[in-house]
Amino acid sequence: MIILSTVRRIDASSRTEGSHARDVGDALEAALVCRSPGLRKKRCASGYANCGPLAKADFVTPYPLEFPLGFLVITGVTVIPMEGTSGGEEAARRTVTDTNARITNSCHQRRAKGGLLNITNETPETIMTRIAFLGLGAMGSRMAANLIKGGHEVTVWNRSSERVKPLADLGAATAGSPRAAAAADIVIAMVRDDEASRRVWLASDTGAAEGMAAGAVAVECSTLSVGWVRELGAHLASRRIAFSDAPLAGSRPQAEAGQLIFFVGGPEATVRRIMPVLTAMGSTVHAVGGVGAGVAVKLAVNALFGIQVAAMAEVIGLLKANGVDPARAIETIGATPVASEAAKGAAASMLVGSFAPMFPVELVEKDFGYIEAAAPAMPVSKATRQVMKNAIATGLGGDNLTGVVRLYRGGEMRHAAE
Repeated sequence: MIILSTVRRIDASSRTEGSHARDVGDALEAALVCRSPGLRKKRCASGYANCGPLAKADFVTPYPLEFPLGFLVITGVTVIPMEGTSGGEEAARRTVTDTNARITNSCHQRRAKGGLLNITNETPETIMTRIAFLGLGAMGSRMAANLIKGGHEVTVWNRSSERVKPLADLGAATAGSPRAAAAADIVIAMVRDDEASRRVWLASDTGAAEGMAAGAVAVECSTLSVGWVRELGAHLASRRIAFSDAPLAGSRPQAEAGQLIFFVGGPEATVRRIMPVLTAMGSTVHAVGGVGAGVAVKLAVNALFGIQVAAMAEVIGLLKANGVDPARAIETIGATPVASEAAKGAAASMLVGSFAPMFPVELVEKDFGYIEAAAPAMPVSKATRQVMKNAIATGLGGDNLTGVVRLYRGGEMRHAAE
């Protein structure tokens, strides 16, 4: 696979007259052509007026752009508008989504996903990335499977060996420790908490960091504390290992379908290197800042979600305590502007009593602990964490977080002694 990992900027001076959507399609095609000396004469003579300026576009690829027209594969192309461009980032996303990009190099399939344009050829040559995947829980196993299906060379490790076999059956190599797995270009971890992450990366006898070569990339996809992620990044940097924190939004169905949303922290060059790997597992990748920014955004997302779920549980308790049919009332509330899609989804789960653990209460409480450590003066987050603690104390820790609705009866909260 010939990978063009990122189109970082298209010079505004290269834009042609007409619709911006057409411009982006022309720009990508012309720039690809003009950056390939082997194709310049063949294509630039065919009427692309903006070939010259676009030759200055900032392309990043580890492979030369000299290839037969029938073997072009582009994955994870990101278009970032110039400062001052009308509409900003959202306009760029709409443009990429709406455009019929006229890339004519025998490409037949286009998908626009949250600002990422993926174009796949019918008969591609494949250059695989060597990936180690550490942690094969409910999410990690599905993410690793998508990397294997995407044609990457994947080695897997998990603390309990029974989770390894399904991935081995898909074609993954297996390793007996994180260190044994870590002889790879990119090493990804997806584990439960700070303690598990520290053990996976830095354990004196089995840690992955000791097995990684200088210049390799470590990617931490787990939801962890900001402090630990920055400590880990500093340790890896001292070993000349690139690092990015890339936690994600989505649950098991999204992981299965490759529709996760990634929040990525780290240097721009590192983010560019891992982009094709992340897009094999997700639909959208947001670069949100330096090391630690990814997990900070993820914790913010979880805070907003957890607070809404806890509030909805109280609302249903309020309705029941006052003799109001909660299903009918929630339908009415859902038609108002105050009800988010997340809140409505949580309410639906609560009303039907569906508490299968997509995001268990015990993990939500763990995340609110990390939120409190990152910013102690957050009273609403603290109150929500206490709701999760009460749920755990009453035996609901393994339920989906919507199970906290079972704490409320008669307008009062149940406690462990009840």
